[in-house]
Amino acid sequence: MDQKIVEKVVREMFEKAKNGSVSHSKYALSKYISEETDNCIKTKTAERAYEKYILGRKRGNPQGESVDNFCNYLGYKNYKEYVEKNKVPVNRGGTIVDTPPSEPPINGYVKITIGTVISIFLIVFINSQIKKGDNKINADSKCMAWVENSYKEISCDLEFHPDSGAKTEPYDAKRLKNFTKVEVTASYDFFVGNNTKKPRIWYYKNSNDEIEYFTSSGIHPTNGETLKKITPHIIDTYVPKHIFKPDSFIDTNTENKQ
Repeated sequence: MDQKIVEKVVREMFEKAKNGSVSHSKYALSKYISEETDNCIKTKTAERAYEKYILGRKRGNPQGESVDNFCNYLGYKNYKEYVEKNKVPVNRGGTIVDTPPSEPPINGYVKITIGTVISIFLIVFINSQIKKGDNKINADSKCMAWVENSYKEISCDLEFHPDSGAKTEPYDAKRLKNFTKVEVTASYDFFVGNNTKKPRIWYYKNSNDEIEYFTSSGIHPTNGETLKKITPHIIDTYVPKHIFKPDSFIDTNTENKQ
């Protein structure tokens, strides 16, 4: 198999996956392709192809069966059909050529000059696209996951956070910085300038009437439910006057012993 054609197939495969995958990281795109092909293309197989043909790392050539599956994902029966349908054969003088001439024959020097200019243009264009791709990869290389009371940065290569077990999410700098679960009391500054239409706190109430409080709007980090704005009614009904801590009280047993 022509490795330049295989590279073209791989690039088209990942470009197609970007249309359906939320994250454009190597792992996320490879996993998406695997799921879309009912695991005919293994996640690891797609990752290795990504590393070889997009990142330019030293990897072995994919097996013929894998390349056929890549082409099948793009809508072709196999590699052979991909090659045939991406050429325009023309029968001229008993010889099959890729493209017909659009101009009368020209001398060899002019052909060489035009070919050199086109080659330089293609090299410049391909390099610019590779740099754009590298920048995109770097931008998408960070993800985040919920850990205890806030989001933490994590590699997109991990599907779940190793400590909390929370699913990895696309990186969101604003949510990472501003979204936190907090404890509140009645003395908390719930609104901007006492304006009840501008809350500083959003809440979620579960089926047991237990409430969790968060410092930003959006969805609950573990169950996907939409958070609600805090209201004076919720504050009066559910927010405790004080947070009681065990170390705030005197151990009467210790006093009696003294």
